Amino acid sequence: MAGTFGPQDVAEDGRTQVGSWVATGAVGYAGVFAGNDYNIGGRVTGVGVPDGATITSATVTVQVTATGGTSVDVRCYAEDTDDAAAIAARGPTQPGPAWTLTTAFETVAVNPGTGALAIPFTGPMQELIDRTGWTWTAGTGSPDVAFALLNQQASGTDYLQIELLEATGTNQMTLTVNYTVAGGSAVPAASHSYRQRRAS
Repeated sequence: MAGTFGPQDVAEDGRTQVGSWVATGAVGYAGVFAGNDYNIGGRVTGVGVPDGATITSATVTVQVTATGGTSVDVRCYAEDTDDAAAIAARGPTQPGPAWTLTTAFETVAVNPGTGALAIPFTGPMQELIDRTGWTWTAGTGSPDVAFALLNQQASGTDYLQIELLEATGTNQMTLTVNYTVAGGSAVPAASHSYRQRRAS
């Protein structure tokens, strides 16, 4: 099984934090850029992974359009909730400190250069699936997932410039999940890809 899901409204995508979270236009930054601490948040809708599934792999894929420095120190978390609310509806100071983040995170610790970058997301995704409130039933709707790329550097000039939904093209952030359903190895693995898209 494989699928790409949307649409995703542009107001949801790529909020960048510089003191507070704001919509940023075509690109956002994760790391230290021009002396400021930057983070990126995003949300994908309709993540149809059954509760009780075992996540074999998950990735958040972003398009890196520029970099700075020789390394970065960015962590990728999920928002620790059963069904992530719309980002824009929460106001200009959220997400950020007001988010409850998963305990699990994955790390980007090197400068990857430009192009597609697949950031591991297996730990955070499994933590969401293991929540008692995560429920998915075919045909009745699927939970939404929010994720954050959070800078861990106190200073420096290391950053990733990432294409956001407002940019022209098809390189928006995506979430891909591979899993096996509860019931054992007799059940084949499944793969889904969730892409942010412009609302029509």
